[in-house]
Amino acid sequence: MNLATDNDGLWTSIYIAAEAFRYAVTNDKVAKNYSWNSFQAIKFLNDVTGIKGLMARAVEKKINGIGDNIIWRNSSVFSDWLWKSDTSSDEVVGHLWVYPIVYSLVAETPEEKKQARDLIYNIVNYLRENGYLLIDVTGNVTSWGVWAPKYLNDDPNWYVDTGTNSMQMLSFLTSVYQMTGNQQFLDSINTLCKKYHYDINMVNTLIVHPDDINFSDDQLIFFPYYTLLTSKKMSFQPFFERSINRTWFLTKNAKLSIWNVIYGAFLQSLGNPFESEDFDLDSIIWSLKTNPTSYIYWPVNNTIRLDVSYSNNPGEQRFLTLLPFDELGCLGWTCDPFIEIPDADGYAEKDTSSWLLSYWMARYHGFIV
Repeated sequence: MNLATDNDGLWTSIYIAAEAFRYAVTNDKVAKNYSWNSFQAIKFLNDVTGIKGLMARAVEKKINGIGDNIIWRNSSVFSDWLWKSDTSSDEVVGHLWVYPIVYSLVAETPEEKKQARDLIYNIVNYLRENGYLLIDVTGNVTSWGVWAPKYLNDDPNWYVDTGTNSMQMLSFLTSVYQMTGNQQFLDSINTLCKKYHYDINMVNTLIVHPDDINFSDDQLIFFPYYTLLTSKKMSFQPFFERSINRTWFLTKNAKLSIWNVIYGAFLQSLGNPFESEDFDLDSIIWSLKTNPTSYIYWPVNNTIRLDVSYSNNPGEQRFLTLLPFDELGCLGWTCDPFIEIPDADGYAEKDTSSWLLSYWMARYHGFIV
């Protein structure tokens, strides 16, 4: 059975970060080993392509039924492996948000530090040298690997992604600049802000239309936000603050612990978060406590409940009542907790990395003990 997904690096990055924060809190070498070994796994996604700066969406040993085709490619480096091409922005975000965490919290020796630093440099420099486009093995830009001004500012087809992708690229460049001190990355930041107003673009991150909420894509925003918590000395800092405040205001009603933790970390970077009326510690605790102990997608039907209010909008039944997460079919933060999942059947299981990351990140920042 083929277990590869479209974004193995993104999903693995969540577990890597969870164990990295656990290691930082507990100094448990087991946590370091889990985090570092999983980091090596997504490092392999970079190595297998044979192109410095281009990572695979997934890898697979050569087996019957999968061969070199339009998506799966024979590795030029590891002859018994195939890699999935057409890498998207989701995968890039997963790699580039977790590498600074590994560098800061897990890597301890000079060689370990170098591995994380080189990966960040190679990926971001590959994007920069290709005009902020992710170029595939074919020589063409991948379907979603687009951060270039000519697309984000001038192409109506990319209008909805203008704010999000502008913010992502500033996040990528900031992390590699602060890690390496390489002037070319600071020059790129200044050019993108002064000439192409990426700083202004980022204020509109996530939502061009206030009711256009994609819960799965929120991680593509909040993860780079977390990277930008170290951007105080950058010229675009005021725009970043407006951006994260706006995004959190539009998403806080779902009470998802991870975004509340990251927003709390932002408030912490400015001072004492517990003194801010915007810090929603109660929602963090409520979300963590009400998560189910089983992460199997069991069928759930809340529409028959008399204590639940919902709207019957055309084509969509949306709950007006936010239920505890152990009463929903929604697991993690990638699904909308206000919409019933119609196709859950008990035959699929989700990993628990989403809960682990929320918990250990909250512990790391001192929000819970």
